Amino acid sequence: MDYINNSEEILSRKERERQFKRNEILKAACKIFAEKGFENSTLDEIAEASEYGKGTLYNYFQNKEDIYVALLEMIIQNYLNMLSESANKTDNIFDFLKIVTEELIKFSLNNDDAFLLLTKMRAIPNGESHLKKSKKLEEHLSNVNQIYTKYFNKSVENGEIRKIDNETILVLYRNLAFSYIYHLKYCKKLENIDIKKESQFLLDFLFNGIKNN
Repeated sequence: MDYINNSEEILSRKERERQFKRNEILKAACKIFAEKGFENSTLDEIAEASEYGKGTLYNYFQNKEDIYVALLEMIIQNYLNMLSESANKTDNIFDFLKIVTEELIKFSLNNDDAFLLLTKMRAIPNGESHLKKSKKLEEHLSNVNQIYTKYFNKSVENGEIRKIDNETILVLYRNLAFSYIYHLKYCKKLENIDIKKESQFLLDFLFNGIKNN
């Protein structure tokens, strides 16, 4: 799962060049936002990192907030695509979450800046006000929640899990997953992560806790 959309649609040379520049700006911005956060980042820094003039940035985005939102839209869209593909592979909630967790770990290994950006975004209480201005992002996030909710509801009906508020389960899973993956990457600094093993451990902990079975 990558976060930059390298579409292979049939485009004119001019359109391909424009898409390439836009993607390069987003990649550079992702690195700056991940390192410094939204508030402490500047357009000058993004321009320097992308190796384009500041004026070029304005050909694609209105301001820093516009870049930030466009970047998150792209990341969440790819996350949504991954969830949809995972949902097509199984109807079982445990298998679904195992696939999703493995994909999240792979994503963190292959996209350092995007993973850090998502982690920082999640750490801000009640989200960020400028994100609410993006209808596309709100729609993506709503679709993401719907996929998880479908599995939670079905699992309760099947007696696989006890009835708990869906939002509570989702918050617990997301916080546990992101925090644990962050711990593996940046605290333990593991060079070789056993993706399947760590995914299974995380889910065992979520569903069984620390009790001795």
